[in-house]
Amino acid sequence: MSRETYYEYKNNRKEFSDAISKIEQELENVTIQKGMERSNSFVQFYMKNKFNYTDKTELEHSGKIETIQVKIDKMIEELEE
Repeated sequence: MSRETYYEYKNNRKEFSDAISKIEQELENVTIQKGMERSNSFVQFYMKNKFNYTDKTELEHSGKIETIQVKIDKMIEELEE
C-alpha cells in the first residue's frame, strides 16, 4: 500500500480509520508498558515523536501575584490607621 493510499483510506474510510486508531492506541500502551520495564532513551524518543509526549508543560499565568510580605505590610498599615 502506498503512503498516498494509506492516508486516503485513513481520512476517508471510517472503518479503516477506526482500525488504525485502535492499533495506534495499543502500540502506545505496549510502548509505555515496555518502557516501564526498562529505562530506554529510544522509548522516550519514540513517544515524543509518535504520540506528542513532551518533557515539560508550560503554564501561562495572568493576574496579580502578591508575596506574603506585601500582605503583612498592608495588614500593618491598616492596623496603624
